[in-house]
Amino acid sequence: MSSTDFDAIKKAERRYEEEVSKFLETHKELQRDYRTISGIPLKRVYTPSDIEEIDYLKDIGFSGQYPYTRGSYLDGYRTRPWKVQPLIGIDTCEETNQRWRNLISQGLTGLVLDGFPPMSCEGGDRGQICYNSDDERTEGYIGHCGLVVETLADWERLFEGIDLEKININILAHQSVQMAMYLSLAEKRGVDKRKLRGTHETVTYGLSDGDEDRREQLDEMEYCVKNLPLWNITTFKGRNMRDGGCTAPQEIAINLAMGIDTARALIKERGLDIDQVAPRMGFMFCAHMDFLEEIAKLRAARRMWARIMKEMFGAKNPRSQIMRFHVQTAGSALTRQQPLNNIARAAIQGLAAILGGAQSLHLCPMDEGYTIPTEFSTLVSMRVQQILAHETGVINVCDPLGGSYCIESLTKQIEKETQKLLDEIEKRGGECKARGWIINEICASAYKYQKQIASKERIIVGVNEFTEGNYPYPFELRDYNISTAEKQISRLNKVWKERDNAKAEAMKKSLIQAFQNKENIMPHLIKACKAYLSAGEIHQCRVAAVGEEACYSKVSYEH
Repeated sequence: MSSTDFDAIKKAERRYEEEVSKFLETHKELQRDYRTISGIPLKRVYTPSDIEEIDYLKDIGFSGQYPYTRGSYLDGYRTRPWKVQPLIGIDTCEETNQRWRNLISQGLTGLVLDGFPPMSCEGGDRGQICYNSDDERTEGYIGHCGLVVETLADWERLFEGIDLEKININILAHQSVQMAMYLSLAEKRGVDKRKLRGTHETVTYGLSDGDEDRREQLDEMEYCVKNLPLWNITTFKGRNMRDGGCTAPQEIAINLAMGIDTARALIKERGLDIDQVAPRMGFMFCAHMDFLEEIAKLRAARRMWARIMKEMFGAKNPRSQIMRFHVQTAGSALTRQQPLNNIARAAIQGLAAILGGAQSLHLCPMDEGYTIPTEFSTLVSMRVQQILAHETGVINVCDPLGGSYCIESLTKQIEKETQKLLDEIEKRGGECKARGWIINEICASAYKYQKQIASKERIIVGVNEFTEGNYPYPFELRDYNISTAEKQISRLNKVWKERDNAKAEAMKKSLIQAFQNKENIMPHLIKACKAYLSAGEIHQCRVAAVGEEACYSKVSYEH
């Protein structure tokens, strides 16, 4: 389009705005400021003049081609549909296994394990720290916080009847012992670990600044790079910050900063090449309620990562420049009031994730806002994904909203805002050193959003408006179940009684030595798991070798 055409459009746009202004002068009650959830101002109407500075081939391009704004794959979802991956982890391994197998028979294409070793309710999820289920510090955790997996025996029950070579799994618990248990299960079954597919959220919230935790994170990623060619070495989980109240640009900036820090560490501290590392990194985003903003956010993130890899790190392999990401819809957007409305919320968020180009997707079930989802609600959320895939036609075209004046302009705006934040994080020394500042920024954004809801500046249906006709919960709330803890403790005692305890004690001594010698800990963890040491016992070996202080994060949040 020539510059003369742009001039004509701008003149027409000014005339249009004058007409609207005259209308609003006589209807002042209709005037308001329109912004995205993240606070980005929105124009009334977008025209070609809003994308005048965008170079199509440089900034947008084609799906599967640099800078990947329009998608990671050449043929989009036509040949690579997204993986349907509901997050599952309920009271016991048997229950979780049964739900997995039922959902696999209904079309489930990927597993997400929401299961953790026993941890302290007071201390939360702190790095590699975990305890035995009979430890008094775990009281109230087991039977309340979802599935607990602490020995290889638990993993054997969890994956009974499931072919490890045929499934793709995302293991959420970021303790290295969980990855070691999965690998020890594969070895025991005679499965070649080179055929395993999936990811373990080794880093999750950024590299730890605790000495031992950081070392084990890097050990695991290095081990996976060298031994598991089909395995993604980590997933950066900015989505939880988004669910915690950060803006869309903040979510991208945090994810990118974690990726940059981790890539630098693996290159400088482990001698790996960027093209060994980058293709194996994954990201996790949240799909919130602002439909247009979420689509633009994912497109902006993909473009920024491609440029960071190419221009900052000099990545040569095109696969290094492709951002692969999982999307989970916003649990924080679900309401306890009128919970059936959450089906619509998740569907809208899921559609935004698909139009933004997600590789895998979890729709939060309708009851996830107030309890651990039931099998029924999980199946409904999976059916919604199948409707989106097979009935809407959205998979037929790559990036169908690409080229929209609004979407391209908003993608550019989000990229600019994200770059400002990323520059600030870099100025502060990277994500790990800037963590205190990042948390304060998130808190400020979350507070602002909650104020908007309280003042009804932002309407939440069934919560601060349209509250009439509230209907009862379709499901029972899930209470703390002490019997789950009692069963887990009984099972742990049974493992301790039936294992070869002489071998287990010898393995403890060997593990302590490996921790002290700063060897890559993964081969030793795998052996320890095969000897049926519990996650708590392995942590005790860690403490015996390096001291408890080295296992804790050192970051200060007082900024």
